[in-house]
Amino acid sequence: MLEAVALLRSQGVAVPPEAVAAGFRQVVWPGRLEVVSRAPWVVLDCAHNPASMAATVSWLLAQVPAPRRHLILALSRDKELAPTLEPLVPHFAQAHFTRYASSARSADPRRLAELWQELGGGPAMVHENTGSAWAAVEGDLANEPQAAVLVTGSVFLAGELRARLRAAGKGR
Repeated sequence: MLEAVALLRSQGVAVPPEAVAAGFRQVVWPGRLEVVSRAPWVVLDCAHNPASMAATVSWLLAQVPAPRRHLILALSRDKELAPTLEPLVPHFAQAHFTRYASSARSADPRRLAELWQELGGGPAMVHENTGSAWAAVEGDLANEPQAAVLVTGSVFLAGELRARLRAAGKGR
């Protein structure tokens, strides 16, 4: 958006800063820090590299008050796996690693769980598909309405679980 504003301004079009700010306030990016539920908290995010994951964790800690956090994660195998996991490790009670069906690029969830453990992470569960990962977390949430779930690691994962949550009546 900022590039478009810069291009317009370079062509002599007046774009007031207030209009740019208003535009950013109205942006909706499904799957990017998308809160689909608040009781319990469920956040979908498409962070997939170390910088975007660090930003996601920072946002989550500042915006989502929860005494316990669960993670559902799948990454593409061509990403920096350990550095992308690292910002998450200290902030989650347990992690559920899975793969997405919508792309053959999905990393092996067993490898993600191994890396999680090597980085000092807590309990790690491995699921062969997103539905089984969600079912496991959903069972835990029945007893933890104040908990939070972060679903992250890929646009593919966010998309698959977003569709599942919408079908179940959660989210927009």
